[in-house]
Amino acid sequence: MSADNRFSVILVLLGLGAVFALPEILSLLGAPPPAETLGWLGAALENHRFREITGFVLLGLILFELLLMAQKRTRWLHKIVRGHGHRMRLIHMCIGIGLVPVIVLHTGGRWGQNLNAWLLTTCLMVVATALLGKAMETFFLGRLRKRAKPATAAAGPGNAPQAPVQRKRPWSMMVHRAWYRLHVVLVGSLVVLLGFHIFAVYYF
Repeated sequence: MSADNRFSVILVLLGLGAVFALPEILSLLGAPPPAETLGWLGAALENHRFREITGFVLLGLILFELLLMAQKRTRWLHKIVRGHGHRMRLIHMCIGIGLVPVIVLHTGGRWGQNLNAWLLTTCLMVVATALLGKAMETFFLGRLRKRAKPATAAAGPGNAPQAPVQRKRPWSMMVHRAWYRLHVVLVGSLVVLLGFHIFAVYYF
């Protein structure tokens, strides 16, 4: 898949994420959440068993996302979970977007307060930083490759051989490192907050 195609896919995923998160955003701005405006469907969203099921679905998806992150950096895990780099990243992003509608079902469209608000904010920021950072990196790398094409075409049989074009320039690498480190910090915070959330739900 070319850089332009990957960039288009990421933009589509960003748009889907924004649409899925709309009930939560409107709730934060003061609109009544779906759980209070959808009648019997809202009552179903408030059901304890339903919220417990969606909570475990979210936990499973988050654990699988962590597995995909660890797979790229752990040799023995990489041997178990095999896959092409671009394909695995696409699966990683699609599952991340899939978290958002499940979150809305789990919360009933409410932003929440205190620990719940922090947990929801962190989770949405994890998804947003992943997609925005990848979009920026793909856009910059696509532009670098387009600029490199004329220089490659200009090299003829009588011309001196040119040095190979680097895949990533230092400034684009800085962009990659900045969003990636922020993403990792947010993922770590999400895991801690999720642990506190589960403890608070089942202890109290």
